[in-house]
Amino acid sequence: MRTKAILAATAATLAVGGAAYAASSDSGTINACYGPSGALRYSSDGSCKSNETAISWNQTGPQGPGGVNGVSGYQIVTEVVPYSGSPINTTLPCPAGKKALSGGQSGGSDYDDSWPTLDGSGWNWYEMDGPATLYVVCAYAG
Repeated sequence: MRTKAILAATAATLAVGGAAYAASSDSGTINACYGPSGALRYSSDGSCKSNETAISWNQTGPQGPGGVNGVSGYQIVTEVVPYSGSPINTTLPCPAGKKALSGGQSGGSDYDDSWPTLDGSGWNWYEMDGPATLYVVCAYAG
């Protein structure tokens, strides 16, 4: 019995919401009445019975604050590092003002480690052998 009551209440709410949306599409304001039992019913003119509370709302709320700037100036910086006979430990910087988003490499047979610089302005590599092409993805990040 309780399940049927919940399903009926859900169906009624959806029907009221659909009718309210359809009826209010011209003015943008949706009017309804909230009864003591918790029932919500659509009211085309906003008038309610004495034991109900009139409520209304818009389809469109106020504009929120602007977001922060996203990523721009996407650029992939590369450098070919020849094999010198000893491990390669190098940093590939981003152009001035840009931040490193990621890094990687191709070539070399023993890729050991890579990580961003502490200030985020480039990418570090430690490679046991080479040659290798190093990549850093850079961008202005707001």
